[in-house]
Amino acid sequence: QLVATACALLLFCIVGNDSSVAAFVGRVPRATTSSPTPLAPRLEVAADASNNAESNNNPSDDTDDDGILPSYYPNLVPRSFGGIDYYDYGVGRDSDDDRRRRVYRTIFVLGGPGAGKGTQSSLVLDNYPSPGEYVCHLSAGDLLREARTKGGEDGELIESYIVAGKIVPVAVTLGLLKRAMDDVCDSNNPATELSPSSSSSSITTATPPIFLIDGFPRSDDNLDGWEDAMGESSALVAAIVYDCPEAELEKRILERSKTSGRSDDNVDSIRKRFHTFKTETEPVVSRLESSKRCPVVRIDGDRSIEKVWADTRAVIDRIVISDVLAANAAVVEVETGDKRGEGGGRYKDAEVRLLEGGDRATVTCMRVDDTVVGGMVEETKEWAFDDNEGGWISVGVESVSLQ
Repeated sequence: QLVATACALLLFCIVGNDSSVAAFVGRVPRATTSSPTPLAPRLEVAADASNNAESNNNPSDDTDDDGILPSYYPNLVPRSFGGIDYYDYGVGRDSDDDRRRRVYRTIFVLGGPGAGKGTQSSLVLDNYPSPGEYVCHLSAGDLLREARTKGGEDGELIESYIVAGKIVPVAVTLGLLKRAMDDVCDSNNPATELSPSSSSSSITTATPPIFLIDGFPRSDDNLDGWEDAMGESSALVAAIVYDCPEAELEKRILERSKTSGRSDDNVDSIRKRFHTFKTETEPVVSRLESSKRCPVVRIDGDRSIEKVWADTRAVIDRIVISDVLAANAAVVEVETGDKRGEGGGRYKDAEVRLLEGGDRATVTCMRVDDTVVGGMVEETKEWAFDDNEGGWISVGVESVSLQ
């Protein structure tokens, strides 16, 4: 578990070998009225050179010599703040046209039938803010089964493919996914756009939804169809793959069949689906890895739900923390005029904490300030995810002069 968790952490947090020490700090218990400050962090990772351990599961091993995050992933823009390198996943886009363009931020959730994709996706919804709006779970299988239930020509076609354990034509699946994603985007209340005159104490940055696409793409045809249909609107954040032996998967599905009512939860269909996964879906995972289309995280699914969840949460936490840093960059842009939101070297030794619940965070750093004795202040900005605005809001700042 420690190895898998470390791979997930390194995937989203690699920092250069400079003299400053920047840290990602994992979730900490939220403060109560009797405890005005967060308690000791539940997880802390110092993002310095000593943490850049090699791993076969970590595509970010191909970093430059100075440790900078790789720039070869399409739609993932490397950014830096106070010594922390992170990816901008489509929050802090550079131009007005970019900000107006709809972006589908997507995580492919893959694994054999019964690997736990739906269970882990449900846990994500339970542990992050605005489920169904900020983090959204879309199961390709569920959408297909719903369309099948409605009947008609497509319903009969879908039924025949599902029972045979075959992959439904990509045009049908993509049409259902795109419609569901658009429904989420259309229902969201877009956050206030950032303007140079905005007050840095009340900035809200638009935060596009993160879509967990469960059970897609299942073949090269699926992936090609996705690229053709989504184009530049697809910000593919990551692929999470749950690995589990077939014997365990069969055991789980047969147990599930007692209550699921699914026509494909039977031994014949299960084994056809296993064959399809091995011959058509596994090559897609290999293609995503070799083409560096997105970071790929493999998680051992042959463990308890709690242990698998610990690794899943480590991945999602880093993505949420990157959203916080992207929102923080918008404030830095207002304060310093730096379009990249990095502050031109004024910020050092940054640290980020995501509080329990996933809807509040703090960003602490050392900030150069020539107006104070010693020329340096320790600054902490508090962030909260606002359901109504649909974005991360700066809700407080505290500065302490270092003399």
